[in-house]
Parts: sequence; structure tokens; C-alpha cells
Amino acid sequence: MGQRRALVVGIAEFAASSRTVFDADEATDSPAWPPLPEAGDWAGRTAAMLDELGYRVTLLAGASAPAAADLGAAVTRTIQEAGPDDVVIVHVITHGDQPPDLDTAYAIGADGRRDEACNVDGWVRTVVAGGDARPRTLFLLDFCRSGVATVPRWHRRPFQASNRAWVLAASAPDSDAFDCAFSRAVVQVLREVAAGDFCTHPSRPTVPYLAVSARIRDLVAGDDGDDVLLPVQEPTGTPIDTMTAARLDLPFFPNPDYRRAAFDDALAAMDDRLAEFAREVDHLVDPRHFRDRAAARWEAGRRPGLFQGRERELRALSALVDGAAAAVPWIITGSPGVGKSALLGVLVCAAHPTLRHATEEVWGHLPAPAATPHLAAVHARQQAVDAITTSLLTQLAPESASESAPPSVEALLEAVADRPVAPVIVIDSLDEAIDSEELSMRLVVPLTRVRRPDGSAACRLIVGMRPWEEFEPLRRAVALAGGTILDLDQVPATELAGNLRAYVQRVLRAGRWYGSVEGHWFVTTIADGVAATLTRPGDAQPQWGGFLIARLFAEYVAHTLPPVTDQAQAERLLAQVPASLPEVLEMTLSQPGVSPWMRPVLAALAHARGVGMPPKIIRAIAPLFAPEDLGSPSTRDVRRALADGRFYLRQSADDSGTSVFRLFHESLVEYLREHPRAVPADAASELAT
Repeated sequence: MGQRRALVVGIAEFAASSRTVFDADEATDSPAWPPLPEAGDWAGRTAAMLDELGYRVTLLAGASAPAAADLGAAVTRTIQEAGPDDVVIVHVITHGDQPPDLDTAYAIGADGRRDEACNVDGWVRTVVAGGDARPRTLFLLDFCRSGVATVPRWHRRPFQASNRAWVLAASAPDSDAFDCAFSRAVVQVLREVAAGDFCTHPSRPTVPYLAVSARIRDLVAGDDGDDVLLPVQEPTGTPIDTMTAARLDLPFFPNPDYRRAAFDDALAAMDDRLAEFAREVDHLVDPRHFRDRAAARWEAGRRPGLFQGRERELRALSALVDGAAAAVPWIITGSPGVGKSALLGVLVCAAHPTLRHATEEVWGHLPAPAATPHLAAVHARQQAVDAITTSLLTQLAPESASESAPPSVEALLEAVADRPVAPVIVIDSLDEAIDSEELSMRLVVPLTRVRRPDGSAACRLIVGMRPWEEFEPLRRAVALAGGTILDLDQVPATELAGNLRAYVQRVLRAGRWYGSVEGHWFVTTIADGVAATLTRPGDAQPQWGGFLIARLFAEYVAHTLPPVTDQAQAERLLAQVPASLPEVLEMTLSQPGVSPWMRPVLAALAHARGVGMPPKIIRAIAPLFAPEDLGSPSTRDVRRALADGRFYLRQSADDSGTSVFRLFHESLVEYLREHPRAVPADAASELAT
């Protein structure tokens, strides 16, 4: 994109020349246009906000307020001097005039005159007629009758996303605008854009145009629940094709949270490739889920993976994926956070031809499988049987999935049996599906039994799940098929301690302090203490996987707590090593400076569905879980709470580009649903079990 340019005009005083007023019967002369005493002030505020958003602003107000001919010339010059890659905003506060029987309006200059150069229809036509040679231009018109510019009669079809001229007008074509109400709303909304209050996902360079325009309209019309900016007026905007609206991506409002990593081309393109893969294949593949789990760290994209250990299990599973081992079903089971999804994430990232190169940094140091075209993978979290069946069929036999009949389990089993090579089918988080028992019985158990014409197994099935009793029929089916049930909780304590120690060391050394000469002396001490705590001998079945606790605590130590600088401080830290996920969470919540809204926000997210919950809904629900004296959170309160709780969250984008959030692990969902409000610190360990 080129430069951002803006022309802001505010005309407060008008010369005493006469003006012509038209009524139903005749035209008569009237006194000069009345002053708009606040026009200059609101023009200046608009200019300041556009400057903050990165626009190069020309402000014409006060003594520099232009006459009509000069105003028209300034608008035309701004448009014509900008290049095709530039972005232009023209904001005008003045009086407006619409002659009878003409489908246009005129902006009045400081000389009180109406000039053909100020025909707003002509401004829009200048941009549209110039085609791709013109900049993307947004007209913000704060004067009476300005809405006529949104529906030019000469433009015979609805505007498309490729259109270069867009209008947001203060009033409808036949209505008045009052007291700079439109400009007041524009300034407030631009301030919200700059503050990140629209919560646009960091992968999107701009805040959605439709969200901004709707917010401006709601503020002016009083539909946002706040006080109405009286008198009531109805802003309007350029109409668009309803089929275009969902794809509308206009560049006028930069996203302050946008981040673009400056790495080599292959890694910098990774997010786009994964998004393209998800669109082309199926959203249930959830490539981010598999990549992030394989990386065993937060913000895994474009950074080296920290997965450590499980080499014996990885070699066995890689042999299955590569076809070097018998095609029998596998179950990967164990307590929450033991590493089931991480193990499957490595397999999927390394074996899928589209993901392999883009995610090499997260699996390249491990004994991972080769790429195979015979792979289908699904993350089952909050998905139903039919959706998962469709996803697998789309990946393995797209021609079958595109037929008119709805995909069925029978169609999937037939497609699997007909393939010349037994495909690898990975289903992660079976226990998190909408109806996990139904999914197990209707789809997964039949997949363990399906055979090719020669009697051999038709697929290489790998399922990740928790060891729940309702999955006993699946365990029996896998055993009957000669398969393997890999329980990650049954790893010998000495082996687990070694893996945990190495993993914590990798996490700490990835941080700035513990990767430095001064801080690296404490890495081994901390890693030894964490591994010892998480592998203490006990008779009970583990309630929480050691890797989950180690991951949370190590990231917390590396990126949140003050750095350890002496042995006594290290010993005090190790005395606090948690043994359960609730203890880690409660430790985080008890730290000084943590937002008081963090727990209510996380508790609200424990009730999220699908890809997650947008901040607007979080803001509405969080007070249900907050102390009464907190009142209601502001948008900034929610943003701060999300920032403080980032280690416990997954962030993605909905179809509009708005960020949505969900808790990163199902066990955290369960804990916060049961304990949405504060608990005594010494009770967290008991609550965990």
C-alpha cells in the first residue's frame, strides 16, 4: 500500500452573500448561511485522529477555510495527486444545498456560495471514472442532504468491493444534519480504532469498514444504548451488493494490533498458507491447532518449536504414517496436558504436504514422518459427527463430498476402502466433540473395522482422547483389530523427569533473560526443581499432565515473573512450583498488578462455543462472574484482562476479521466452569483433584 492522505475541511463562518432557498412554489433570497461555531473544532479533532492513524493530513479550517471554488479544487487536487496504491479520506463539515429536481448536493464554501466544483456527485464521479488509476477514497460528508452522494443515479449497479469511491454521509438524501453530530461520532470512532477497541485480529491489517461505519451510524442515531446525539438524524453510506459485503476489505482504518513478522519469505507466508489450506480443504482440519500443539509454545508461528521427549513414541507413530509398520489403529490417551495433542501435532505438521514446509521449525529437530498425500486430520473440539464425517470425506475424496447427497459415514467408509493406499486418519480431541460417545460409536469404531477387498486394514487410524469409561467400546475395537493403546501417563518416572527437565530448559532459554549469559546459570536449577515436583512418587492416577503444568509454569517464569538473579531467589521460586493446572492459574491470578477482570473474563470464555467469543460478548458476560463492586468492564478492561491471561488463551478471527478468544485447554474450561469465582490459594490443589 502507498501513502495515507487526508483532507479535512471545517467551515464555521460564511460570508454575507445572499443564498437561494427553494420551496415548493418558488425560489427566494434568504439571509446568509448561519454559522457552524463548532465546525472548526471538530475538523481539528478529526485531523488529529487521522494523523494518529498514519494519515498525512491537510486541514482547512478557521482562517484557512476555503471559498466554494477553492474547496472543490482542494478535493479534486487531493484525489488527482494521489497514486493508485494510496488511500485518501476527505472529511468536510459545512452547509449543504440540494436544488430541486437534481439528484446531487453541493457543499457550501466560506464565501457562502455554491460552486459546480463543490458538486459532491462530481467528487465521487472523479474517483469512479478514473478506475484503477485513482486511490481508494472515502468521503466523510457532514452536511445536510449529503446522503444523495451515496446513491448516484449514473451508477447503475450496486458497488462492488473493487470500487474506489465510498461515501459515509451525515444524513439521508432528503434530510438535514445537525450540530456536527456526525463528526463527533467520527472522532469517537477513530479514537476507538486507534485504541484497538474493535479488537480486530492481528493478522488483519485494517479494521473492517462495515464495523466502523455501523458504529458511526449507531452513535449518531442513538442505537448503541448511549444518549442520543439530538436532534435525531440518520447517517447513510454507499450501498453494496449483499454478496460482496462478506468479502469487503477496505483499507481506510488501520488496525493498531496488526503484526507482520520480518522473517524470510517462507516463514512470513506461513499464516497465509495455513489460512488458504483451511479454506481449500476444510476448517475442521484446524492447522493452527496442530501447529501450535506441535510447537509446544505460545505464538508458535515463525518461531522454533520446543517439543521435547517422546522420541520412542514418535518413532513408532512415524513408522505407522510412513507405511513401515502394520496398518493397525492407535489410541493416544492420558490425562489432560500429558502431551497427546503435541504428539499428534508433530505427525500432522510433518506428514501433510501443505503444512510440512511451512511448519518445519516446529518438528525439524524430531524423528518425524515423511510427507504423504494419503492423510486426513480433524480436530474434533466442539464438532458433531456429521461435520467431522464431511471434513474427512472432503480431504480424502473431494469428488464424493461435492455430490448433492449429504455425506454419510457409509460414504466415508466406502471411500476409505476404495483408496489404492490405506490413508492415515488422525482424529484429535475425541473427548471434546459435541457428542463424543456418539462420534466414537458411529464413526471411529467403524473405522477400526473397515477392510479393503483383500482383507487388510483400510486405514491407519490414530485417535487422541482422554481415558474415559464411555470409550471402552472403542478400546475393545482397537484391541480386537490388533492395534495399540498408548497411555502417556505410563511412562517411567525417570524417563518423564528427563523429558520434562529438557523441555523446561528449552522454554526458559527461549526467553530473553534465561537465554543470556547472566540468566542461563539458573536454568538447570529451575528445570530440575520443576521436573522433581511433577514426578513425585504417588499411587494415584495423574489428574494433570506434567507437560501442561511445565509449559505454563516455565512460560510464566520466563515471560512474566521478575528474573531470578541469585540462588536464594531460585529456591523461593521452586517452593511455589504448582502440581496442577488450577494451582498455576491461581498463582497467576494472585500476582500484584493482574487485572481484577482477568478471572471473570476467563470464566466467561469457559462458556465459549465454536472458534471462540468476541470481546463484545465477553464484556457482556464477564460481570456475571465478577464481584458486585467491580461494576461493568470497559472495552479497555476486557483488553487488559485478555492480555494478562494470554497464556491461557487461543486467539483467532471470525469471518468479519474480529478477534475471538477461547481457553486453550479443555481442562481449564472444566475448572473455570466449576470455580468461576475466586478460591482460597491453599484450596486450589484440593479443587484440582
